[in-house]
Amino acid sequence: MFKRFLFAWRFRRAVRKANELSELFRVKYFVMAFNGRLKVIPKRTIRDLIRQKKTPKGVTAADFERRALYVALPPVERRKINNSKNDANVPLR
Repeated sequence: MFKRFLFAWRFRRAVRKANELSELFRVKYFVMAFNGRLKVIPKRTIRDLIRQKKTPKGVTAADFERRALYVALPPVERRKINNSKNDANVPLR
């Protein structure tokens, strides 16, 4: 039970950090588990690792995004997602 509590506390802290950094730098951040630790990683770093061939062949940034425990979107993208939901109700011309 203590391990669950500790993981939940670390996860909340990582999510808070990812949201703050995403808000500050307007970049997408991922909360991922690496080697038993939670890491907050910007998408740009993942793209650089793929470009430097530090990942297995065929792995994309979308694969990392699917495996992420949490994805912090910058405010601009959050607005786009909210507007696209509203646009679905608007009839096309």
